[in-house]
Amino acid sequence: MGDHGPPPVEAQPYKGLTGFAPTPGDSFAPINGSLFRITYKFGPWNVIIPWPALWLIRGEAVVPSKNRDGFVPSAEFGVPTFNGETTPRLDLGTVAPFAYPTLGAGLYTPEVPFIFGETLTGMTYRSIAAAVRAGASAEEAVKKFIPSRR
Repeated sequence: MGDHGPPPVEAQPYKGLTGFAPTPGDSFAPINGSLFRITYKFGPWNVIIPWPALWLIRGEAVVPSKNRDGFVPSAEFGVPTFNGETTPRLDLGTVAPFAYPTLGAGLYTPEVPFIFGETLTGMTYRSIAAAVRAGASAEEAVKKFIPSRR
């Protein structure tokens, strides 16, 4: 495996968001709670965190930012695997919206709760996001496109 030396003592430089989108083979898809993968770059490493898809319907501006210590919120909805990855937490139920710092919208509080395991397909996500862009509230759009929320 080779000798790579000790880990750095200081925090690695944060290089920002490098990816935010659902993908066809997304391992955080509806079966794992409708969590999206968000990819950040720290030093030479990609850090992937799960985050509720419905909390991202307003786009890239509301993607969670690093905290004051320079860390992305990987433990909110994920569990580190200690091999450089994060898997979704499976012990979640309904998570009430909470305020978090974002990349472009300041402090943001999502408008709808996150319900772990709620079915949310890519088509449903796009429909909700389009309705919000057209002026509907997030709550109205979610109720319209997710039958269990009516």
